[in-house]
Amino acid sequence: MEIIGNYDVVCDCTDNVPTRYLLNDACVLANKPLVSGSALRWEGQLTVYHYQDGPCFRCLFPEPPPSELVGSCAQNGVIGS
Repeated sequence: MEIIGNYDVVCDCTDNVPTRYLLNDACVLANKPLVSGSALRWEGQLTVYHYQDGPCFRCLFPEPPPSELVGSCAQNGVIGS
């Protein structure tokens, strides 16, 4: 929380779901927007959460997906890497 308080925006480029939820919760508590980027196989996504009172990551995804449905970059790859 100390680190997040020093910045205006937090960027999440992690490759695991628990860390994404942890960063989201910290940003909500610190009232900071979270920019989240992810890529897997041929797909990529960039999203800004909790910006100007918009929804946070946990607001849109209240429950983590079952672990057997979540792939990793090591297992599934990322094109161009």
